[in-house]
Amino acid sequence: MFSWIIILHLKDKRSLAGIRHLDNVWIHEGKQIYLKVASSEQKLDACFRALPAISTNIVEDRLLFREAALTPHSQMPELDWLLLRDALPIEMPIAAMPGKFLAEQQSITPRLERDSTDRNASALEISVQQWNRFILQCPSVRLSRLEVAACEDGRVLLLGEPLPALPGKSFWQMENVLIPMGYALELEILIPVMESSLNPFGDQLLLLNPKGSIELIGKRSFLPALGAKEINEHLPKHE
Repeated sequence: MFSWIIILHLKDKRSLAGIRHLDNVWIHEGKQIYLKVASSEQKLDACFRALPAISTNIVEDRLLFREAALTPHSQMPELDWLLLRDALPIEMPIAAMPGKFLAEQQSITPRLERDSTDRNASALEISVQQWNRFILQCPSVRLSRLEVAACEDGRVLLLGEPLPALPGKSFWQMENVLIPMGYALELEILIPVMESSLNPFGDQLLLLNPKGSIELIGKRSFLPALGAKEINEHLPKHE
């Protein structure tokens, strides 16, 4: 078993959210952040390589070696460690919904028409209450295939396949646009127009509803549903 020590600035703590579900990572916080990673191989996964590290080190006989170095640069200090998932609770991000699209200001109207084409659903909108009940009985293997974002008005949006068989609003996807099942854009040529106008950086999902409005949802609002299983109590409660 190999031990790695990754050192980060305190200001970069938020970068750890994407790895806090791992069970082989411990953290110590002082003037800097120390991460201890246990690995069965003498290499680090890409998720650790992506961190804004000050330095990445291998521990041998309580000595710290930088990668590929033959001599140690310092001794490993005595530190108190906490499992990262216990030390770094996460809160469900609140998606920026709704974001209303005003057709008259953009000179386009995203009209939807009824459509009978057989399509696969890519997103499902449900309530917080449905989500909380769902995660209590859903196997981890199914949750691992889903992403979830919470809305401040009590809605929850799921992405992935297969989506759970829950009552709600289903959407199919074209580019970054989510379109209600049973509908299609009257003019598909509007897709690139909406993308360039409302989503120039490609970091949003555009959720359409049959009345013609659009909600903008930041892609970074979504969490892996498997990690969100532990934080259902942080979701807004709307009765």
